[in-house]
Amino acid sequence: MGKVQKATEIKDAKIQFVSLVDKAANLRQFLVTKGANGAAKFSTYGKILKVDAETHYITGIVYEPLVEDAHGDFMTEEEIKKAAYWYAENGDKVDIQHSFETAGGLSVVENYVAPSELTIGDTPVAKGSWVITVKCTDDDVWAAVQAGELTGFSMGGIGKYSEEDTDLDTLTKGGAAPPP
Repeated sequence: MGKVQKATEIKDAKIQFVSLVDKAANLRQFLVTKGANGAAKFSTYGKILKVDAETHYITGIVYEPLVEDAHGDFMTEEEIKKAAYWYAENGDKVDIQHSFETAGGLSVVENYVAPSELTIGDTPVAKGSWVITVKCTDDDVWAAVQAGELTGFSMGGIGKYSEEDTDLDTLTKGGAAPPP
């Protein structure tokens, strides 16, 4: 996708699961459905960046700030941080393919928002990106990751949409409008 010109901001996301999924090669895919009380249910896809064969750790980006998804939506660094913290405080649940059933053999060992620009493997990671590392002790899931059948992480939960499109040229990477 090209640079976002106008997009709808997602706010107050409550992420219930981070899933290992097969369709994550496209960093900007996005699925949205209506939830109860007008809340939006959504999931996003972010690719696996590093797989450690010795420890069975799988590391990847869950979401990047100010990057347009396939439906013209985005989150600021501040909203990503709130979503990642809510997720950590409310169970760190991992599932497969958005089954919404906690998967045995998968546990979150690292969950953070990148405090600065960094590189994981050979991939640059933007400041404010949500990064997760999951340990896999399930042989079938590990084989699927190694075979490229599970290619990334996808967050699933509910959130709110802004009432208006935002001109992203007015935003900085920190999520605030630049001074006039």
